[in-house]
Amino acid sequence: PHGLRPCGLGIHMFHHDTTSCTSWTCFPAPGVRIAGVRVGAPRGRRFAAWKCLVLPLAAAAGAASPAAGATCCVDESSLIQRAALPAVAAPRRPTTRYGPDEIVAVVADHTGTMDVRWMGGVRVDRVGLNSTRLISESRPWLQWIVDNYDNLPPRVFFAHGDQLSWHSHLDIGEIKRVHDNVTMLSNQCIWLGHDANFGKENPMLEGWHRALFNQSWTEWFQAKGVSYRHCCAEALVSREVSRGHPRELYQAMIATIDALPSAPWGWVFERTVESLWRNGAEVASDAVGKLWRLREDFAAQARRGPFLLQVDIAALAAAFRAGTTSCASAAARAAF
Repeated sequence: PHGLRPCGLGIHMFHHDTTSCTSWTCFPAPGVRIAGVRVGAPRGRRFAAWKCLVLPLAAAAGAASPAAGATCCVDESSLIQRAALPAVAAPRRPTTRYGPDEIVAVVADHTGTMDVRWMGGVRVDRVGLNSTRLISESRPWLQWIVDNYDNLPPRVFFAHGDQLSWHSHLDIGEIKRVHDNVTMLSNQCIWLGHDANFGKENPMLEGWHRALFNQSWTEWFQAKGVSYRHCCAEALVSREVSRGHPRELYQAMIATIDALPSAPWGWVFERTVESLWRNGAEVASDAVGKLWRLREDFAAQARRGPFLLQVDIAALAAAFRAGTTSCASAAARAAF
């Protein structure tokens, strides 16, 4: 351990170079000092090495307050959120130097065999190896943004990898000539429908839109004319738009996906991502916190079984209008 010190919830104990732990009760932010020793950031280690940080000891709740000069503890909810965020943080990687107008294609390639030679002259990052059809490109693209947030290229081409598909006929030369901040590239289809009920997707659509935009999915669908937006999620997005949201927002969206991986997030993401890019100024100031609460609700419900398949959306919306419940809790009551 780097250091031990009495704390209001027990003892600070932080193993920087091991994955073992015993009594993780108080967790200081990376960079603070414990017993005179500076604690560094995790060295690219993901949740397997950090999971013990979110296990505060109930028995320590009555422990004495910190001695004078001791590092202050955080409350449990703050501890959980702070410890969970590195679970989706990236290993430190060498900084890539990009040209002033360079495009990087981020290809959702779940098999690792996609033929992308048609993207000649464009740097390609393949992501989402073994991603399920339910998750599809949603989590891999969000994770790529998190991993590269501090060194994003000027433009990102979020791609499925096919040049010709039922929803897109793409030409890399034309894509290179596009300089709008956001260009949706599915040029062969729009959603085209006036019904916001998408069955099994609706609880997740409701949860994300309530958290992100402070509106129900139905209200947003109608107000923004979503039925006339491009289907699928392929897009060319500028660095300014991607970084218009804090990294923590993308991390929180990933956390909701991970809480309920059996849900149809691929389709939910497709119906949401254009709003994330085009309507960034309308994202709620407290969206990150609401997404983490949604994640906790989803995780709790996932332990109880596949309740999402039977949700009464009208009952869910009524519960929200009454202001008495969170999204997943309302959905659970509506389902049973």
